[in-house]
Amino acid sequence: MTDFFKHFFLFLLPMILANTFHVVVIKNNWLANLSIPISAKAFGKNKTLRGFLVLPFFSGSLALIFSYPLGPFVESHLTDSFIGLGLGLSYLISELPNSFIKRRLGIKNGEHSKKYRLFQVFVDKTDSLIGMLLFYYFATSVQFKTIVELYFIAFLLSITTSFILHSIKLKKSF
Repeated sequence: MTDFFKHFFLFLLPMILANTFHVVVIKNNWLANLSIPISAKAFGKNKTLRGFLVLPFFSGSLALIFSYPLGPFVESHLTDSFIGLGLGLSYLISELPNSFIKRRLGIKNGEHSKKYRLFQVFVDKTDSLIGMLLFYYFATSVQFKTIVELYFIAFLLSITTSFILHSIKLKKSF
């Protein structure tokens, strides 16, 4: 298996599918009792306990599922699962500083500033990606050159996935 496919099945695909499933969970208000903001004042009402449980669980589970027929990608199937879980958690943690700044600037949940809209859309699409790639870099033996390549591929996939989810009305903001 080439390195690209290894990263695709351990990093990209589990995160795309876990995020898509998370959007479905939110849209259908499944696990509503876990939809408790971790700090509405600091991060807004959309950063919830549900997200911090659902996304890492599914990214870890999907990494494990892909690991069995195609891996293990790292040391063992269990390690692959922990990397998937860590990717989901690092995704969420990396969004918090941006959410904190937006709340301090008075920007509402799911919105962008009028003056710096494009910059803010860019930051919204890259904050979690950079956090995940930092985690991935330190949790695996991936080379920095590959991290840069994964950044650009994942950035394009993120925009494409967001566009599709927005077009089919599963996601409000693009």
